[in-house]
Amino acid sequence: MTALEQIVRKLTQRTAQGAVQWKIVGLENTLRASFGKFTVIVARDLVRIGYVYRVSVLNEDGVTADSASTLESDARIHGDLKGLYETAKRSVRKTDETLNELLAILDAEG
Repeated sequence: MTALEQIVRKLTQRTAQGAVQWKIVGLENTLRASFGKFTVIVARDLVRIGYVYRVSVLNEDGVTADSASTLESDARIHGDLKGLYETAKRSVRKTDETLNELLAILDAEG
């Protein structure tokens, strides 16, 4: 497993735990998280064949140190990239908190 694959998996886990702060960059399909002098960008783009997921790790100069996408990577990382994007998107939107709060309101109203 490459270092980038390990980073993607750890980011997915830490995001699911609420330990990573993602921010929307531009349109809703690009998300960014900063870790000291490093930045991770995860995005989803629509192309003719469907969605393409990509991740980029930027160094302290804002230059891409490494990146991967579901178009150019091997099959092992495809699900991981989609999972990271979806987990980060749910975190930014506060999806779980919103749905749980709405369920509590609906349950209280009987």
